[in-house]
Amino acid sequence: MSWIQTNSGRHFDYINPSADSININDIAHALSKNCRFNGHVLGHYSVAEHCVVMSQVVSEKAKIYALMHDSAEAYLGDLPSPLKQLLPGFRELETKIRSVIDIRYNIKPPTDEIRAEIKNADLAMLYVEKQQALAVKDVEWECFRNYKLPKEFKDIYLKWWEPITAKKEFLDRFLTLI
Repeated sequence: MSWIQTNSGRHFDYINPSADSININDIAHALSKNCRFNGHVLGHYSVAEHCVVMSQVVSEKAKIYALMHDSAEAYLGDLPSPLKQLLPGFRELETKIRSVIDIRYNIKPPTDEIRAEIKNADLAMLYVEKQQALAVKDVEWECFRNYKLPKEFKDIYLKWWEPITAKKEFLDRFLTLI
């Protein structure tokens, strides 16, 4: 078996993902329940909240990309980046699923400029989340050695939305942006 059943009852096939199997309600539902940092946080902090907040901070042209940048995780789960690097083919599968999601919602491929902005915003969000969501804050991470948080991220505070709120906020944001 190479498929999963989504919350809406659709079959999502990992070998042949199709736009017909994608549903924004499924994405919002799963991301609202997927916890960042593989659950190693002070409370439930969802991927959905991460995406919504990030989409509020980036430039106008990058907002939909920020909201949807982790959308494949609705089907794959939120694996920690160090684990993803150990799984050959995982990044390719993630990219394949994300492209099917983009086709489903007519999201054009991002420019290099937008791709760079999303990457930088994701790193800034990770920094903020590390400071606010983890119990032990004084562990040094190599990616943050000499890091300076961009000013637009300095006033972000995690809201710790319950899954039902995170799902609603994600869907509302999607409808606003799309």
